[in-house]
Amino acid sequence: MSESQVRLVLAFDGSPAAQRALELLAGYRGARGRLEVLAVNVQQRPVTLFPGTGIDPAALDAALGEAGRSALAPALERLAQAGIAARGEVRYGLPAPALLDDARVTDAQAIVMGTRGHGALHGFAFGSAAMRVAHGGVVPTLIVGPDGMTPLMIAAEKGNELATDELLRAGAQADLKSGGKTALDLALAEGNKRCAERLGYIEKPAP
Repeated sequence: MSESQVRLVLAFDGSPAAQRALELLAGYRGARGRLEVLAVNVQQRPVTLFPGTGIDPAALDAALGEAGRSALAPALERLAQAGIAARGEVRYGLPAPALLDDARVTDAQAIVMGTRGHGALHGFAFGSAAMRVAHGGVVPTLIVGPDGMTPLMIAAEKGNELATDELLRAGAQADLKSGGKTALDLALAEGNKRCAERLGYIEKPAP
């Protein structure tokens, strides 16, 4: 991979959370020709408790594969419209291991995925997958949170200076708003002065 290329793995299942992650990439304002996106849909095979159920594994995988490709089609079309090179792959198994494996194999620089929220009442399963990917330690994980929260907003709100720096270097849009607030607004609201400074905040000297 040349120094000018940026390889990303996008987790996509067609859900509103995944759509937010997709739109984050499609709205990238930097050099889109630098981006290479692998859009991944992970299909989980049903758990069989008893043998001899009569399920044909080959037919099952074929059906799951078709479902995965159908889910990926609009994402690939959206990225193509945005001028971003992308290809899609369907994986089988658990989401976190599959995404981490793809990041390793493709030498990706980040994994991008959405999360529905926190806790059992707001998409616990997907949140757990995002958490497992984020803690997998392979590459940085850019998680797009509820209500359109971008990774930069999340990093600024949580006071994560390293993530804020990396996202800004990667071309993250600091002027985007969620709930009427930018990443800078969120950093200041939580008292994260160093993150705020990275986002352009200049403290006025005391009179």
